[in-house]
Amino acid sequence: MQRLLSFVLVMFLACASHADMAYENVTLTVSDDQRLMLNGSMKITLSPAVIEALQNGVPITFEKHIQVREQGAWVWTKDIAEYRMRSVLRYRLLEKAYELKRLDSGSVTKRATLAAALTQLGEIQSMPLIEVAKLNKSEAYNVELDAKLDIEALPLPLRPKAYISTDWSLSAETVVQGFKP
Repeated sequence: MQRLLSFVLVMFLACASHADMAYENVTLTVSDDQRLMLNGSMKITLSPAVIEALQNGVPITFEKHIQVREQGAWVWTKDIAEYRMRSVLRYRLLEKAYELKRLDSGSVTKRATLAAALTQLGEIQSMPLIEVAKLNKSEAYNVELDAKLDIEALPLPLRPKAYISTDWSLSAETVVQGFKP
């Protein structure tokens, strides 16, 4: 009986420390210059293991993957537009600040708290996806968004542990937003 209670407690604690990413408030609009624009945010919750690694100087890389596709397209069908937004989050001990670097643009921002850094990491504001004129008005399209923590970008000694531990399994469920031009 004691083993059963221990097992239940371990499972409860494993679930309680689960990391999570989830897109919220995803919207598509057309700008004044007739571009399809993406706005949204992502709620990110890190596990204690990821937070500990981050606070010990390990850079954590996140990737957002955004695709514009025809509705009903096969997996191997070429995307109409595709973006991979990679960002590295690291804690700067001497500055007591969290640094967020966008690898595609090279922009670097610093935040005083982890919560503020994660909020900024999750934001997508007025991102131009494609010119509406390039789309067929009689077709329907999907914008698909997903995100993950990139285990391959971790330092080599940490990767085996990250692959087998659920503490490092951090990804967002794919969100699909349909539209017709």
